[in-house]
Amino acid sequence: MNEPARLFISEIFSAIQGEGRYVGSRQIFLRLSGCDLRCSYCDEPDSLEKKPGHARIETRPGSREFDEMESPLPVTVVASRIVEFESQLAHRFLSVTGGEPLIQPAGLSELLPVCRASGMKIALETSGTRPDALRLVAEAGDIISMDIKLDSVDSAGVDPVSQCEFLSAAIEIGAEVYCKAVISASLDADELREAAKWIADLDPSLTLYLQPVSEAGGEVPPSAGALLGLQAQVMEILSDTRVLPQVHKLMGQK
Repeated sequence: MNEPARLFISEIFSAIQGEGRYVGSRQIFLRLSGCDLRCSYCDEPDSLEKKPGHARIETRPGSREFDEMESPLPVTVVASRIVEFESQLAHRFLSVTGGEPLIQPAGLSELLPVCRASGMKIALETSGTRPDALRLVAEAGDIISMDIKLDSVDSAGVDPVSQCEFLSAAIEIGAEVYCKAVISASLDADELREAAKWIADLDPSLTLYLQPVSEAGGEVPPSAGALLGLQAQVMEILSDTRVLPQVHKLMGQK
């Protein structure tokens, strides 16, 4: 008999989305553990390692009271907690985040159809470096929020070619896609413009959100004047370029 699929989970909770196109909407957040990148500005260091440990599961939407369960958890248990959450309060999306959720495509390919069957839409938040894993997770096709990795900001050394391939795969599966790029005072503007060019080559109608870094790991955001200049430069390449800070942090919400 095959063992039931399991997922390495950091936490499950209900919150207000603070980034990207659906900022302000209520979402269930499924935060998976494990990431193959080490971005200098990472604000979820507890989710970097894919290893056994405690998972925090909110007891009811927005309560900020948590049960602790031992991760990895069976997909059936994760699904039941998420579906129970949704029955208590209708959320805009199930936001699958991390870490990097596409490190665990097998478990997601079992979990997401169950969530979809309960009426939920799926929003996948990803670093955009695993196109093959994306193709395995067919149910991730509602919303894909893809990070554009800029080495001058994150020092993660991500190959733009792999990101271009990922974005192409996301478009091909018919998802609603938008991109986010964290920017700091250390940004190389040429690197940002080059990223905008390959995004525009794939789909010039896509939205790119420039997200000023929240102060972490010694990184500091650009000045307001610098943001205006950067946005103007990128808008010449990708017209729908917007500036949006992490609103949940401005609110004091995790």
